[in-house]
Parts: sequence; structure tokens; C-alpha cells
Amino acid sequence: MSYNPNAGKTKINFNEAWYKINRTLRHIRNNGVTEVYEVTSYSLNNLDNLKRLIKELPVRSVGWQHTDVWHTATIYIPKGKGAWYSRNILDLIDAGFGNKDKFKELWYLRNGDSYYGYFPKISTSTTSNVRAQQSSYIVCDRAQPPNLQSKIPGTSDFVDRTHLISSRITGIENHKGLLIDFDGWLNKNPLKKFETWTLQQTFKQDIIWYVKIWKLNDGLHWKYIMYDKHFQKIKEFECVDDRWSYLWFYDPGQDRFSRTSLYKN
Repeated sequence: MSYNPNAGKTKINFNEAWYKINRTLRHIRNNGVTEVYEVTSYSLNNLDNLKRLIKELPVRSVGWQHTDVWHTATIYIPKGKGAWYSRNILDLIDAGFGNKDKFKELWYLRNGDSYYGYFPKISTSTTSNVRAQQSSYIVCDRAQPPNLQSKIPGTSDFVDRTHLISSRITGIENHKGLLIDFDGWLNKNPLKKFETWTLQQTFKQDIIWYVKIWKLNDGLHWKYIMYDKHFQKIKEFECVDDRWSYLWFYDPGQDRFSRTSLYKN
């Protein structure tokens, strides 16, 4: 672990900085970690069963399903309960800076004796390393070159290990059912833009976050649908990664729903 001097773009005071750390610690103590459930008793390939799952899931828990044809994940987010986590803060806590005296030491390295300064950040990100090493059902086939005729408007030389549900909501960086490979430009641009919009909406209303992935001849499809608490659609977004080739793995028995369910987007 090393200290990153190029951290924080806006000055804050020490108490505000420590409040952010302590707020996350309190949230973890009071609520525990986000629970994640694989749905194996019925298909999540239709709206009726999604409604059923949301009724059955504990609030702010994640439900997911993977088959040989589709991958889905969902969470119910009550108003004001969305963006609890920051990757930087989780890294600091993991590195031992969830202790106020230790955090003061890091603050001093960045800002000296000044009460006002920049929020510290460490250079070695545990969350990024864990995410990159986490296995996934949907991974880029590194043996295949990128498609030079891709319709993606931006350029990218890499794929990202991408969250299906923002880690700012779940705090999760290491779950096989919630991370897949996806084009780096798409992840950092249209997906991030839609995710940011949704996170802002969680301060205004309850949100049911639903994402579905499927693979066709034209590429790997990613579709977001955001519902209100009555399952009225608020906003949706779909993009296709046709730049990279993907390997789609599944466990024994995970194909049983695709054999009996009509495939719907």
C-alpha cells in the first residue's frame, strides 16, 4: 500500500472527511453487508416473476440468475438508501484507516497541519484488485482479436470487469453473479452516465434496478430497466458490445429455465 498524493479535487475539512469514513462504518455495523441470493426456483425472464422476487427479497438485497441464455440481477432501493459506498473509502477502511488516529496520520501526509485539505487516497486499490481477479460467467475471449468493424462510437483497447449493479449501492466487488466483462469504453461512458443518473434518482424516489445480459450474433447485449415501486418503468437503456468476443459459462442445472421459458427481452 502506498499513499497517492494526487487525490481529491475539492477541499474539505478534516471533520467532514472523517464523517464520510465513519458514516460508511456505521452503515456496515447497522445494516451488515449486502445480501446476495441466486434465484433457482423460478425464471427471472419475465416481469411477473420479477415482481414476485422483489416481494420475497429482503430490502436492499440483490437477486440474480444465470442461465445458458440470459443473466439478470435486481435490487429494490428505498428512497435515500442508494449511494452508501465509495470505492476510495472502502479501500481506506480495508487498509486500516477506519481508525480515526490512523486516518489523521494519512490526512497529515496529504495536507500537513492544515484543517482544510484534500481527501486522502491510497494508490493500491484492494477493491479494484479483487474485482479484476473475481471469476465470472461471462468473460472476454482473449484469443480473439477485437472487431475492427464495431459499431461502438468510442475506442477501447480493453474490457472492464463491470458491475451489473453499482458498487456504490452494494459495496460488493467480489461476486461471480454481479460482475461480467464488458467493453471499457461502453462501461466508462454510456453505462456510467446511466448509472449516475439512476443513483441521483435514488435520492428522490424508490428505485427497482434491473439489468439483463444476453448474447446474440450481433454481440453481447446489456439492458438496464429502472422501475418505480409500482413497477412503472422510469427509464431504460440498452447497448451492444460487438467489439469483443465472449465466452459464456454456466453451471450444471442453470440451463433448465431457458429450456422451458420463452425468451423475452
